[in-house]
Amino acid sequence: MRISRIEPIPIQIPLKAPFTTAKARQTVARVVLIKLQTDKGIIGIGECDPRPHITGETIGSALIAIRDYLAPALASFELSEISDIAKICDRMDEVLVSNPSAKDGIDIAVHDALGKAKGIPAYSLLGPKERGVVTSCGFSDLGTLADAEKDARAYRELEGNAFKIKVGPSWDTDIKRIQAVRSILGSSIDLIVDPNQAWSVEQSIRILKNFGNQFAVCEQPVPWNDIDGLTRISAAVDVPVMADEAVWSPNDAAVLTQLKGADMVNIKHIKSGGLHRALEIAQILGKEDISCMIGSTTETGISSAASAHLSLVCPHLKYFDVAPPTHYIVEDVVEGLDWRGCIVKPNEEPGLGVRLKEETARKYAI
Repeated sequence: MRISRIEPIPIQIPLKAPFTTAKARQTVARVVLIKLQTDKGIIGIGECDPRPHITGETIGSALIAIRDYLAPALASFELSEISDIAKICDRMDEVLVSNPSAKDGIDIAVHDALGKAKGIPAYSLLGPKERGVVTSCGFSDLGTLADAEKDARAYRELEGNAFKIKVGPSWDTDIKRIQAVRSILGSSIDLIVDPNQAWSVEQSIRILKNFGNQFAVCEQPVPWNDIDGLTRISAAVDVPVMADEAVWSPNDAAVLTQLKGADMVNIKHIKSGGLHRALEIAQILGKEDISCMIGSTTETGISSAASAHLSLVCPHLKYFDVAPPTHYIVEDVVEGLDWRGCIVKPNEEPGLGVRLKEETARKYAI
């Protein structure tokens, strides 16, 4: 089986409510759907989630990357065996540096197409299953105290295991939200605080030493390229520190483990360039007994399904920070996700196990 065509389709779906972090405020989810066609008539679907504040990509840059570089480089490329996936990822890295979400969309479509061709679910292409289901985290963005309390009460009803709250530079306001959420959730649910790179090293150490008993993990407190600062924080405090934007590639993961720069890593396939590289990161971390989180952004069910498949085989998985897509977007473009409360279980259908709703995709095309 060979790749015959890769078609990128830009869409824009409104969010139910603005999504705010210390880095950006979003009102829409901008996505590039990928249709990967093969010479055997099989179509794999993927999703590219360009986020200027995360990967530095936009809808426009992703379309150019796919149309002018990645798709031509993969024309007639072999896609018959699992080993071909690594070759495809290597080829994308050869022709284009960075642009991880553009590569991610193609990587997801490749896993979907090959899974369909072999009649097996996408996770079987990644490795042996570590677990059958995963539990998604609760979440509250950088909103008001009332918003945080509402989100915490809703998650408590689902009886999940972890809740993430976004914070920013205004700690006096944020600590009130954190304490309110902790009071609602009780002590049995882990509370993850995420400053989204908004703190300094000194501020991070001071806050984590004084208020660390309020939460289980602190995610990426300082700018992504301050590895030295992240390492200093990890060494200075007892609270586990999680790297997010500091880890983009398997090489980043290897360097971070050598430096003991973090106690945990948030793996997002939009950062790593797809499921194949994301699993390589997880395997490097696993060898050092470093736990990980599978993270996400505002996305459709295609990307969420990919994350769910990755989570089943990911070693040392601690948290699954992926919400049902319609928690954020007004309408999903696929069906087939099995999301019951906070319990997620990818189905056993071939590929991703989700089906594209063509009419819905056309509705939001731009």
